[in-house]
Amino acid sequence: DFISWKKTTIPKEIQQITTHKYGPDSHILKHYQKIYLGDSFSVERFILDLHSGRILTKLGVYFMDIVAFFMIILTLSGSYIWVKRTFR
Repeated sequence: DFISWKKTTIPKEIQQITTHKYGPDSHILKHYQKIYLGDSFSVERFILDLHSGRILTKLGVYFMDIVAFFMIILTLSGSYIWVKRTFR
């Protein structure tokens, strides 16, 4: 019966777990960031930046948009030529 609402209290044990005010120490945080992120620029990050156009800032984004537009045009024109030859 979820028609009525009533205020509840959170038990102290759960409240202590969920309301921890302090994060890890800065040196511990840096240690785990170094493990997770590594020290170098990954190939995956380069490929993602290349495909999104972020390598060349705004100019790169617009360039990648134009490239994507021409890829769509090439796909559509190639499909049109293939269909035209197939049904001839």
